[in-house]
Amino acid sequence: MTTRAVQGLTIGETAERTGLSADTLRYYERIGLISPVGRSSAGYRVFGEEDLSRLETVLKLRGTGMPMRDMLTFVRLVREGPHTAAERRDLLTVHRTRMLAQAARLQDTIAFVEGKIEFYGGVIAECPQAPDGAPNGQIPGDALNGQARGDAPNGHASDAAPNGQTTGNALNGQTPDGAPNGQVTGSCAPNGQTAGSSSPSTAALMSSSTRTAP
Repeated sequence: MTTRAVQGLTIGETAERTGLSADTLRYYERIGLISPVGRSSAGYRVFGEEDLSRLETVLKLRGTGMPMRDMLTFVRLVREGPHTAAERRDLLTVHRTRMLAQAARLQDTIAFVEGKIEFYGGVIAECPQAPDGAPNGQIPGDALNGQARGDAPNGHASDAAPNGQTTGNALNGQTPDGAPNGQVTGSCAPNGQTAGSSSPSTAALMSSSTRTAP
C-alpha cells in the first residue's frame, strides 16, 4: 500500500464524479485495472489527477463493451511502456470490429422500432377513440382476448366457431375474408384485431381503408 501526502478526491467524491460505487473502485484497484491509489496521512484513499485520468480511460473502454479480460490486457500493456504500442493497436482493432458488428445490429433494431412507430402513428391518426364505457380501447361487438361474442367465456366460440374465434369477428390478429397475418380491414380494432360486427354508432366512425400490421 502506498502512503503519501496527496491532494485529490476522496473515494466517495470519486465515486460521485465517475458514477462508480466505492466498492467498484476498490475492486478495480485490487484486480489491477487501476494502479494502486495514493493514501492520505490518515490512510484513506485519495484519487489524484493521474488516477482520475486512468479511470476515465477505463470507463470509456467499458462503455464500448470491451470485455474485462481485454481491459486488463490493455492496461497492462500501457504500464509496460511504449514498446507495446503495436499490441495495443491490434487489441483495439479487434475490438473495433466487434463494435461495428454490434452497431450494425443495433441499426437494424432501430429501423424495426421506427417502422412500428410509424405504423401505429398512422393507426392512431385514422382510428377514433373508444366509445364511453368501452374498456381498454375496445370497440363493442368485437371479440377480445380469445372471447367470443354473446358473452362466451374463456375462448369458447358460439355456433361452433373454431379455436375460440367468433363468426364475423377477427381474433388474435386474424381478419375476415381470408385477410392474413393481422391485417386490419375497415376498422380500428385493438391489437391487430378486426371488428366484424361493431355497433352502428361505432361503425360510422371507422375507416374503410385496409392496413397491414407489421
